[in-house]
Amino acid sequence: MSTSATALNSGPKIVIRRQALVLSGLMSAASAMLIGSMLAIWLQFRANAPLRESSDGSKMLRDWLPENIKIPEVATNTMMLTFVITCVMVQWASYSSRRADSKHTTLALAVALLTEIALINAQVAVYMQMDIGVRDSSYTMMFYAVTATMTTLIVIGLGF
Repeated sequence: MSTSATALNSGPKIVIRRQALVLSGLMSAASAMLIGSMLAIWLQFRANAPLRESSDGSKMLRDWLPENIKIPEVATNTMMLTFVITCVMVQWASYSSRRADSKHTTLALAVALLTEIALINAQVAVYMQMDIGVRDSSYTMMFYAVTATMTTLIVIGLGF
């Protein structure tokens, strides 16, 4: 009589599902396509603008920006630098999360959240300083379409 028993086969391997990662990838791709298409429309708008002579008369320029509209450079440059800071903080959060460093992950996500709020604040400041209506001209409609789309994506990113 034998006391050994045959072992059962191991069960099927567990498949790790990464729904959040797939959803993040799909949302990122959709957002990139949306912003890319908005910028393509903006560049087409600029390319179709009427021509005018430069102030010294030496060359022809596209007259796509109305003369009465002034873009606040401090707020827009601050937004540009804040985008860079936000990207660095999100990468830091991803890096520290993979290494199970919860303190640095929390800090990086908190700073990213604050910089996203600063981005929204700067965009509202640009709207207030420019003091233009949505239906004033074709330029203002395009301006609000592109910037409001980006601001909406930032707000969605805050919640995600």
